[in-house]
Amino acid sequence: MPRALLPLLRLALAVAVLLPVPPSGQPAVAAEVTVTMVTDGPGGRFRFEPAIVRIRPGDTVRFVAHDPIHATKSIPGMMPAGAAPWWGEMGKPLEVTFTVPGIYGFKCPSHYTVGMVGLIIVGDSAPNLEEARALRHPRMAQEAFDRLFADLAATDRR
Repeated sequence: MPRALLPLLRLALAVAVLLPVPPSGQPAVAAEVTVTMVTDGPGGRFRFEPAIVRIRPGDTVRFVAHDPIHATKSIPGMMPAGAAPWWGEMGKPLEVTFTVPGIYGFKCPSHYTVGMVGLIIVGDSAPNLEEARALRHPRMAQEAFDRLFADLAATDRR
């Protein structure tokens, strides 16, 4: 993809992620959000773009590898009760549909220790927020999660 299109793609993803959840009683159409696993990009090295995704129950996240050295895996202890874990293949796209509200932590198994992690927030409530925040990680992953949770808190205050 030409680098000139990256800002437009980021804007489109941001708009899709920030769309409001329809009030109860109104039909909702499931959406799909793409998360790119990036080796080196304008936002830095070894990262998910976007690193924080907000979706509704029933929506799907499609993980797409920028390089064949990436995969995505859910992190045990950072998922709500009753949610199914996932583990993608290296370099292959993976689609995960989320039905259980809460916070989901995920990582690139190959680059977890260098901080390649992300968060998915499903629905309006996060019953597992404190458990997800309390989980400890290798130093760089912990620093990345600390930043993501701080960004999430700042966004929620607005």
